Amino acid sequence: MTALYPGTLLRIETGKGPRLVQITHMPRPYPPVLRALKADDAESDTAFIAMADLPLNDPRVHPAGSAPIPASARAFPTFRLAVRDKAGIPIYWWHWDGEGLRLAPSQDDETLPLRKVTRFDALLLALENV
Repeated sequence: MTALYPGTLLRIETGKGPRLVQITHMPRPYPPVLRALKADDAESDTAFIAMADLPLNDPRVHPAGSAPIPASARAFPTFRLAVRDKAGIPIYWWHWDGEGLRLAPSQDDETLPLRKVTRFDALLLALENV
C-alpha cells in the first residue's frame, strides 16, 4: 500500500461490511488521525474521530483513493485526556490540540474523542457500529 497522507481514503472490512475512513492529520510521532464516515462517500458526515493504529498490510484494509477534507474536519481535533485518582476516577481533564495540553473547563466535554491510540481491533468494533 502507498503512504498515508491527509485526504487518503481507506475501505476497512468489518464483521458488518466495509466502512470508509479518511485520514485527516498525521501528527508525528503519533499514528494518523482519521474520521470514520457515516456513509460510503467522502463527503459524508463524520461518525467519530480517532487516532488509530492502521496495519496497512492487513488484508481488511484497502486503499480507496483520496478526497478533499471537508472544512469541518480540517482543523486538528481537540482530544481529551483524564487525570485520574488512585481509584481510577477522573479528577480533572486536559485538552490536547496536537501541540500542547491545556486544562479543560471544570466539566468534561464527552463529545471530544479521548487522546489514546485506538488499536485496530477496537477500531473495527467501533466501525461496525457506524
